[in-house]
Amino acid sequence: MQLVWLVLRSLATLLLFSECVRAGRDFYKILGVPRSADEGQIKKAYRDLSKKYHPDKSDEPDAQEKFIEISNAYEVLSDKEKKATYDRYGEEGLQGAG
Repeated sequence: MQLVWLVLRSLATLLLFSECVRAGRDFYKILGVPRSADEGQIKKAYRDLSKKYHPDKSDEPDAQEKFIEISNAYEVLSDKEKKATYDRYGEEGLQGAG
């Protein structure tokens, strides 16, 4: 019985988390890193993508928007407090956070 309760509780938590992420942008997906990525992986992904989509260097028509999105994702995932809040509540949890 305890195992069933634990499974149900885990599923409920997972559903709640996925709803939070779905409500906002998935910063991990934007940077192309797994949720288990460490600081180094996040930084490397940011550097690679920011070079690729920098508005002054990219020929893609939506480069500026992508660059801003990549920068926003990195701003959150590179800050331990913001990352913890994002991981727990999604982008909605960052509203009003400094």
